[in-house]
Amino acid sequence: MNGELAELAAIATATVGAVSTLFVDVQIAPVALLLLALALFLELANRRRSEQRSRHQSDQIRRQLQQQSQAIALLNDRLAAATAPVPPRIGDTDARVVREQLTAVEQSLSQVVQYLDRSALPGRVERIEGEIARLQNTRIAVSREPMSTPDPSPPAVASPPIAWTLRHTLPAHTDVVSALAIAPGRFAVSVSWDRTLQVRDLTSGAIIAEPVTSPRGFRSVAAGRLLATGSFDREVELWQCEGELPTLEIAAAQTLTGHQGSVRALAALPDGMSLFSGSYDGTLKSWDWDGRLLDSCADASGVIHALALEPHGRWLASGGGAGTLTLWSLDPLAPTGYLQGNLHTVESLAVSPDGTLVAAGCIDGAVRIWAVPTGDRPNASEPIATLGGRNGQVMAVAFVPDAPFLLGGGVDGAISLWHVPSWQPIAALNAQGNTGSKVASEGIASFAIASDGNYLVAGGANGTLWIWERSR
Repeated sequence: MNGELAELAAIATATVGAVSTLFVDVQIAPVALLLLALALFLELANRRRSEQRSRHQSDQIRRQLQQQSQAIALLNDRLAAATAPVPPRIGDTDARVVREQLTAVEQSLSQVVQYLDRSALPGRVERIEGEIARLQNTRIAVSREPMSTPDPSPPAVASPPIAWTLRHTLPAHTDVVSALAIAPGRFAVSVSWDRTLQVRDLTSGAIIAEPVTSPRGFRSVAAGRLLATGSFDREVELWQCEGELPTLEIAAAQTLTGHQGSVRALAALPDGMSLFSGSYDGTLKSWDWDGRLLDSCADASGVIHALALEPHGRWLASGGGAGTLTLWSLDPLAPTGYLQGNLHTVESLAVSPDGTLVAAGCIDGAVRIWAVPTGDRPNASEPIATLGGRNGQVMAVAFVPDAPFLLGGGVDGAISLWHVPSWQPIAALNAQGNTGSKVASEGIASFAIASDGNYLVAGGANGTLWIWERSR
């Protein structure tokens, strides 16, 4: 910029000098013109140099822009490569990662189920179990394994060796009769998901105590020195029966806590000193009738659905979701053996009067029979018989106390009768007696037989109670 100003100044000076010389001195005019021509030449040379310098700078800027564009393009390529989805690879490492993720998901689902059962969400739990019961009580054909009965299809006996007469059909509850017990003194106790407990006289079928209600649905019941109920709220309630027949009064005695899941099963001998509770949390607990916790053990088979005491109070059996039965000593409470060979969920249990057999009603519609191990072999690997012919879960089983027969009832609405130990099927009980038809179209959810074998009470999925009396 300074050079251009100097050149302009030189040209202006030379031009002024040349013009002045023309008017002042004609002899020096050639010299002035020469200086003017020199100034013009210098100006042209300077412009030429400026143009070359500008062109050179433009070339440098253009190259820098090209380099920057290439750098930007490279960055874009790297960014696209970094953000592009990686195609899945199947290899040992990936399989291990998938297994770990699946394990985490299964653990999460298990925790959700445990949370639903442990948390104070009784409404949700009741609705879930209610829907399960309703699904169980539909007629769904269940595929079953080949039965091991000596003769899988013998003709049914037209008239059973023992005769039962239906005395009462009672619209007792408004929901599933989840459990039944017959207490000494000839009265029956029924509990339901409708949150009520009823006490009825076996002879008349009449209610003999004001029904008891609970904020939670009842799940199980047992009759001993007191009445005991288990519910969805993880508690065991003890109830005092006061007064004399035909009128009783039921009063709350004590609440037993400690389970972390709904109390699915209770067991007590009428003259026993202990009460046993099995829970969804997989634990078995023993209590005295004053409410003291005597012992607690975890069942290695998991969730407990059913309990059955040996009639003389020598041991106890438990069963649940895993299908394996656990045998327990009572003092101390400890597992002593396992009855295996069943992969189906156990819904109900019974022990024969002499304590040598255990029957399990299973979710696949079969009743499985085990011989109780003795001596140095505490485990049984297979059932000795599998009784079929049922369509749907077997929700209740019971041995007749003073006769060689086994009863089984389930969601197909029939109460079947088998001979022990031949396991021959006998015509089932129904609403008309021993005609071999069904009792309830909506299914049998529970039943109980009196200790003397004279009365049988069944509870339906629709809340109905049936009471049979045995003819001697």
